[in-house]
Amino acid sequence: MNRSFKLLLIIGMVLIVLACYQIEIYAQADLLANKLQQVLDSEVENLDLPGIQASLRMGDYEWFSVSGSVDLEKEIPLTTQHIFRVGSVTKIFTAAVVMKLSENGEINLDDKVDKWFPDFPKSDIITVRQLLNHTSGIYNYTENFWFGLQSAIFTKKVWEAETVLASTVEKDFYFEPGDRHLYSNTNYLMLGLIIEKITAKPLEKVYQEYIFDPLVLDNTFFIPYQEIPDNLITGFDRDIIPLGTHDFKPTENSFATLGFSAGAIATTSKDLRQFIDSLFRGNFLSDNTLTEMMQYIEEEDPDVQNQIGYGLGLRVLEINGDRLYGHTGTIPGFGAAVFYCPEKDYSLAVVSNVSIFNQLSVVEKLINSINENNNL
Repeated sequence: MNRSFKLLLIIGMVLIVLACYQIEIYAQADLLANKLQQVLDSEVENLDLPGIQASLRMGDYEWFSVSGSVDLEKEIPLTTQHIFRVGSVTKIFTAAVVMKLSENGEINLDDKVDKWFPDFPKSDIITVRQLLNHTSGIYNYTENFWFGLQSAIFTKKVWEAETVLASTVEKDFYFEPGDRHLYSNTNYLMLGLIIEKITAKPLEKVYQEYIFDPLVLDNTFFIPYQEIPDNLITGFDRDIIPLGTHDFKPTENSFATLGFSAGAIATTSKDLRQFIDSLFRGNFLSDNTLTEMMQYIEEEDPDVQNQIGYGLGLRVLEINGDRLYGHTGTIPGFGAAVFYCPEKDYSLAVVSNVSIFNQLSVVEKLINSINENNNL
């Protein structure tokens, strides 16, 4: 056997081994994709959802899929092109902009808010950091029944953020600023207005310039402040507003304008997952700034199972031993969740066209599928 033949034989054997290895990788990927799809299909059935869209990344593996429909009659299939409102997941976007401004030296997290709102009660002792981690004690304007009633009846009403904030001036604080943690949408409404004051730009342009464009989130919008995309679907509420099931069409934006910087973003689960990956794995923020954003107060939330704390715009959860950073979101018609696990380097996002559903049930089952795959 000459040397050339031996070399060809060795090369051939190596190629065969590589081919077998590649086939095994593809087989495992197909197996995982099937398991993940089964989770979506079963959760649509078990949670009685019209539809759900989800995106996941584990290492270099990415998955993006849907189950269900855009309508309650189950006649129009949901697709990966459809766009959903994500409610309070917007808070991560708002917090990310504030952290970027801090990194650029345009704001200090320990600045007092009287710098921008001198007439607001206790503004001389409330800090930007306390707004970010919900330790300001400021009244939550979404507890105002009148706001909710008007938004439900006049679904095309446009709320002005300054007007909404002004409604909280006469309300009692829940506690003295800094004493403890209590979730309040007013904190993020105020942060959005602070961003506009610092940048001298409307918030939709800030999101576009700081996040949407550089991170190539082409299917992410701040609605209705930006043009409503054709693929934004109708959402359904059967739990928040009484007297039956209510639908919220793309042109009905009362709750979105009420949410503003606390809840008006709409996107796909893929864009949402890519955003949190960019935040944690990219260079959007420096390591020091990201570390500061991740530092959390140890606080549970009765409305969010598995929460162990809250950082700067980030809920911190533990699910089956995995520590996750991200946020949940609910707005009439839609629910969402997005999380990243630093220890195991995976990320996932789920969105649905119904207000109240057990987002964390879906998240947990997807995580179980990931961990089972890692144990193969």
